[in-house]
Amino acid sequence: MCIFTWMNKVILLFLFLALGIQSSATHNRAGEITYECLGGLTYRVTITTYTKTSGQSINADRPQLDSVKWGDGTRSTFVRDNFLDLGNDVRRNVYINTHTYPGNGVFTIQMEDPNRNAGVVNIPASVDVVFYIETTLIINAFMPCNSSPKLLYPPIDRGCRGVAFVHNPIAFDVEGDSISYELTECKAAGGTNILGYRNPYATNSYSLNSITGDLIWDTPDTIGEYNVAFLVKEWRNGSLLSVITRDMQIEIGTCTNTPPDISNVNDTCIIAGSQIAFAVCATDAENDNVTLSASGGPFQVSNVATFPTITAPTTACSNFEWSTTCDNIRTQPYQVAFRAVDDNPQVNLVSLKNVFIKVIGPAPQTNAAVALAGNIVLNWTGTTCQQAVTGFQIFRKGGFFTGTFNCPCETGVGGNNNFQLIATVADSIFNYTDNNNGAGLAIGVNYCYAIVAVYNGGALSCPSPIACAKLSKDLPVITNVSVEQTSTSNGKDSIAWSAPTDIDTLNFPPPYSYQLYRADGFSGGNYTFVANFNTLFDTLYLDSGINTFNGPSNYKLEFFYTLNGLATLKGTAQTASSIFLTLVPTDNQINLSWQEVVQWDNLNYEIYRQDNGSGPFVLVGSTNFQTFSDTGLVNGVNYCYYVQSVGTFSSGDGFRDPILNKSQLTCAVPFDNVAPCQPLLTVLPDCIAQTNLLNWQILTAPCNNDISSFNIYYSPGDSNNFEWLLNIPDGSIRSFTHANLISITGCYKLTAMDSMGNESEAALYCIDTCRQYNLPNVFTPNGDGNNDLWHACDTTTDLLYIEKCKPYKNVKSVLLKVYNRWGQIVYSTDKIVVDWDGKERNTGRECPEGVYYYTAEVKFYRLKGDETITLNGFVHLLRGK
Repeated sequence: MCIFTWMNKVILLFLFLALGIQSSATHNRAGEITYECLGGLTYRVTITTYTKTSGQSINADRPQLDSVKWGDGTRSTFVRDNFLDLGNDVRRNVYINTHTYPGNGVFTIQMEDPNRNAGVVNIPASVDVVFYIETTLIINAFMPCNSSPKLLYPPIDRGCRGVAFVHNPIAFDVEGDSISYELTECKAAGGTNILGYRNPYATNSYSLNSITGDLIWDTPDTIGEYNVAFLVKEWRNGSLLSVITRDMQIEIGTCTNTPPDISNVNDTCIIAGSQIAFAVCATDAENDNVTLSASGGPFQVSNVATFPTITAPTTACSNFEWSTTCDNIRTQPYQVAFRAVDDNPQVNLVSLKNVFIKVIGPAPQTNAAVALAGNIVLNWTGTTCQQAVTGFQIFRKGGFFTGTFNCPCETGVGGNNNFQLIATVADSIFNYTDNNNGAGLAIGVNYCYAIVAVYNGGALSCPSPIACAKLSKDLPVITNVSVEQTSTSNGKDSIAWSAPTDIDTLNFPPPYSYQLYRADGFSGGNYTFVANFNTLFDTLYLDSGINTFNGPSNYKLEFFYTLNGLATLKGTAQTASSIFLTLVPTDNQINLSWQEVVQWDNLNYEIYRQDNGSGPFVLVGSTNFQTFSDTGLVNGVNYCYYVQSVGTFSSGDGFRDPILNKSQLTCAVPFDNVAPCQPLLTVLPDCIAQTNLLNWQILTAPCNNDISSFNIYYSPGDSNNFEWLLNIPDGSIRSFTHANLISITGCYKLTAMDSMGNESEAALYCIDTCRQYNLPNVFTPNGDGNNDLWHACDTTTDLLYIEKCKPYKNVKSVLLKVYNRWGQIVYSTDKIVVDWDGKERNTGRECPEGVYYYTAEVKFYRLKGDETITLNGFVHLLRGK
C-alpha cells in the first residue's frame, strides 16, 4: 500500500503545472491588431502574430484564436486566414473577423494567447508569460468611419551587439491622418504589467522618435532575444482616433558585421501633378551582397510609385519614381522607408532610411485687387486640381509685402508674414469684397491679399500671387491722439488729422467742415460732441478739461460737404484712441504694458522715466512690442513713466512721417512680492532606522540672498493630503531628519520663505521603498541560544548588525501559517514579529526535524494604499545534538 502524502501532492502539482506549461503554446514572438471600416458601425479586424516555428509541440500552432474581446462586452473566435514562413524561425499568421458595434464609444480589442517563446532576455520566465496585444478603436459620431493605420514593416528584427539598432514600423494611414509614437511596456494576461519586465539595456540610449517612429537602441551590449512595445496613435484635428500596441521582438547576436550604409536622401515637397525621381544607393563595408528595397505610403496608392528591388555585391542602387496626382494631396507627408540588408553569414543586418514626401495642392493661378466705393474687390482663378478643392481662404495684411514664401514646403501664408485670415468661401466662389466685416477699411493703408486653396482633409495650397490696393483719400484721416497733460479733471489730448485730397468736388461740392467727437475707452460707443471746424485746413485741436488719468479716449471725425446750402455728411474718418499705459510693480522691477487702437502702423515705442517723482524724463528703452520691463530699480522708490509711439502710414500719400503720440503719465513703487526659487529636494530613506533624511539646495544663486526659513509638509500616504510638519527658521540650513516613523513611505513638500512672507513653489519628493519581509529556509531550535527562533530578518552582510536588525521593513500586517508534510497547521500567527520556536501551536510538543511548508500574506505600506503579497516556501527544522 502506498501512502500519498500532502507533500507528494504539492510536488506532483508543481510538476504537472510545469509540464502543462511546456505542452501548451510557448511560441509567440510579436504581433499587432489593425482594423478597416466597412461602413457604418461594421469593422474588419486583422490580428497579425509572428510565432516561433522550431522546437515547439504540435499544440503551439494556432489555426484559430479563441475568445478575442471586441471591447463591447462580446468575444469571438478568429480563424486564421493565411500564414507564411518568413525564414529565421519566424512564421507570420493572419487572423481576420468582422464585427458590428452597438454605437459610438471607445472600444479596446484584446487578444491573449499562451505563451511567449522561451528565453526572452528582458522578460523573466518568458515561456510562462501570456502574450497579449490590444488596439483601441474610437467611434465618433462627428467623424467619418475610420480605418486604423497599417504597419508596413514587420515587428521582427535583428541586430548586433555593440552596433546601434534602428527599427521603424512604417505606419501608413489611408485617410492621411497624423500619426505619433510612444514607448510602452509589453503586457501579460489581461493587459497587466509583466513582473520584472524592463526596457533593453543600452550603452548610450533607448528611445522612440514620436514623429518619425524610429526606435533607436544605441547600443545593445548583451546577445539574446528581446521584446519591446510601443504605441502607434492616430489623430485627426487634434482628436485621437485609434491606438495600436505593437509588441515586437529583436534578436541581438555576436558579430563583427556592420549594417549597410544608405546614401543620404532629403525630405522633400512636391506640387500635385508633378513627378519626383531620385536615386538611392546602399554600400556594405564588408563587401557583402546588398539587397535594397523600399516600402511606404507611395506604394499603397493607386498611382503606385516604383523602386525596383536590387541585389548587388558591395553597392546596390535603384531609382525611386512617383508621378503624383490630385488624389495624393493630404495634410500629412508620405513616409518612404528604404531598407538595405546584407547577406553576411554571421547575421543579416538591416539599415533603414526614412524619407518624407509631402504632396501639396496647387495654388490659385491669378489674383487681382481693386479699390471700389470704399471697399477692395478681389478676383482669382481656380487651381489645376480644382476638383479636389473644398474652399478658399482669404488672407490680408496692412502695408507692403516684402517677404517670401517657401513654396511648396510651406503651405498657407507662413507664420512670419503678418497675414491674417479674414474670410473662407466655398470652392465655387472666385471673388470677395473686403469691407473689414462692415467696419470699413482705413484710408492711408496699403492692403495686400493672398488666396489659399483648401483641399480634402484641410490640406492647404501655397498662396496665390499677392495683390495689393489702397482706398482713395476722399475722407480725412486721423494721425494723432497724444496725451499732452495727465489729470483726472484737467487733462489734455492733442488730436490731429490729414485733410482729404481726392474729393470728387462735382458730386461733393464745398465748402467743407468737420465735427469732432470723443468717447471713453479704446473703441468708442457713447460719443460726446467736442468741436466744429469750418474750413478744410483746420486739422489740429487741443481737447482740454478731460480725464486722461483713468483711461484712454477714442475720437471720431465726421466730414461734411455742402448740398443745397446745407452741411451734409459725406463720411466718417476711421477712429483712433490715445495710448493707455499700465504699470505692474514687482521686486526691483516695474512691468509696463500699453494699448491703443489706431489705423497707422506703430513701428516702435520709446519708454521715458522720471525717478522719485521729480526731475526730467529720460529715455530708458525702446521696443517693437507693447510690453517692457524696467529692471534694476530700488524698492520703495516712486518711478513715473510715459510711452511715445513712432508710427507711419503704409500708403505714403503725404502723411506726416513719423507719427508721434504719447501716453498718459503714471507712476508706481516697486516692492518685493517675488517668492524665492523652488528648492531642489531629495529624500534618503534609512530602512533599518526607520528615518528619512531630507536634503535640499537652491540652484539659482540670487535666491540664496532672500531666504529666511523653510516649511516642510508631510503626507504618510500619497501626495494628496499634506499637513504642515514644521518650520526651519534658519535660511542657511539644508537638511532635516524625520525620525520615529511607523513607515518611511510617504511624501514631502518643501518651500522656501523670504523675509516678506513670500513662499516659493513646493518641491515634491515621495518615498515608496523598503518593502521587505524575508523568512530564512532553515533554523535550529535546540536550545543552544543560536538560531533557536524562526523569524523574519533583513538580508544583510553586516555581521555586526545582524543581531540588531529589525525583522521587517514597511510591513503593516502579517498572516502566516506553517504546515507539516501531512498538511496540518503546526504554527500560525497574525503578528508582524514571527518567533516560532519549533513547537506545535496546540500541544507545545517539539516538532520533529524535517521540511515544513509555509504561506504568508504580508501587507505592506504603499503610497496608493496597502499592497498584499503572498509568500510560499519551505523551511528546514534541524535540531542537531
